[in-house]
Amino acid sequence: PLILLGSAYTAVFWSKNWGLPLLFIGIIGLLNGYFIYNWKLFPMLEREDWPGLITYLERKVYEKKMIVAQQVRILINAYLVSSNLEAINKLEGFLQDEKPAVLPRFALSFGIPYLLRNNSEEMESYFLRFIDDRGKDGEWIRWNYAFALILQGKKPEAEKALIKIPGKKIEPVLLLLAIYLLNSINPENKGASEI
Repeated sequence: PLILLGSAYTAVFWSKNWGLPLLFIGIIGLLNGYFIYNWKLFPMLEREDWPGLITYLERKVYEKKMIVAQQVRILINAYLVSSNLEAINKLEGFLQDEKPAVLPRFALSFGIPYLLRNNSEEMESYFLRFIDDRGKDGEWIRWNYAFALILQGKKPEAEKALIKIPGKKIEPVLLLLAIYLLNSINPENKGASEI
C-alpha cells in the first residue's frame, strides 16, 4: 500500500488492520514451533530409520511418560513395520496402566496382533472390550469382533454384531466386508439388506 497508494492510505490501512501482522506472525510461530518440537522425529521418518525411531519414541513414551497421540500412533506403526507384535502388546499394557482413558483411541491398532495371531478367543475377548466404542473406528472394531465369532463358529452372535454396524456413514470397504461375512454365515441370509 505504501508504494502504490501513498503514505496517507497506508496509515489508514494499518490503523484498521493492525491485527493481520500479529496473526501472521502467530501462525508462522506455531508452525515453526511444531517443526522444532519434532525436529528429531521427521528426519528418522524420512530415512525410514525404524530402529532409531522406535528407540526415540520409546524413550519419550516409557521414560518421560509423554503420551502424545501422534507419537503413539507412529510408534505402533514402526512396530508393525519391524514385525514386533510383542512390543505392541507391551505398549498396550503400558497405556492400560498409565493412561487407560486413551486406550479406546488406539483400540483398532492394538488389535492387529490379536488378528495376526489367529487366536479367535483372544481376538473376541479383546474386541469385546471396545465393542460399544463410538469413536471413528467403532464399526471396524465391531466387524473384527464378528469375524472372531465366525472363526469360533458362533454364527448367530456374529450376525447380530454385523447387523448392528450402522449404515449411514459406513465406509464402502467395511460395508462390503460386512455383507461378505453375512453371506458367508448364510448365503440366503436377508441380514445383509439390513446393513
